[in-house]
Amino acid sequence: MTVCCPPPTAIASVVTTLNPCPQTLGQIDKVIFWRRGNYMSVASASVSTAWTTRFESTGTDKAVASPFLGNVEMPVPDPREFGGGNETVRGASIRRGNLSTKFSGRIYQADQDTIAYLKDLMCETLDVLFFNEANEIIYREVGTDCYGFPVTKGSLFLSDKHIGGLEEADYNILSFNLRPNWSNSLKIVS
Repeated sequence: MTVCCPPPTAIASVVTTLNPCPQTLGQIDKVIFWRRGNYMSVASASVSTAWTTRFESTGTDKAVASPFLGNVEMPVPDPREFGGGNETVRGASIRRGNLSTKFSGRIYQADQDTIAYLKDLMCETLDVLFFNEANEIIYREVGTDCYGFPVTKGSLFLSDKHIGGLEEADYNILSFNLRPNWSNSLKIVS
């Protein structure tokens, strides 16, 4: 949690442009993993050949895209808090910050060799970028560079195959946690 002591002399302005554009992530279709610390310029992130180079790399800059995902969920986490009732003044809880955000999605009807390959990533220290229905990359901006969002170490999980039977599709669950405040420097590039 951010401690503001001493507080600034004035409250910072929230609205920085007269007519700001709305921002929406839409439906997340895929996730892209790469090792923590990798990045590319924002200009390169909008060029498909830059991504082809990353996907085909055999070095530490390699990026891996998941198969298409369905049933993607990212519920807003509850705040970390203490108190309430007689423990705190007037029963007001003390907010201590955010919990991590859990991402989950289903990979339908995937070849299990692909799932086994993705399971190997569970031992890595990864960042994740999101790819949405509008062919946009959702990333973390640092200066003029495109970084991924840090995946909480040890939280990446791929389930064994869920058998759908007669009426449902088979699927594997992909899930991981993002650090608190993960979306503070979120940007989108086409």
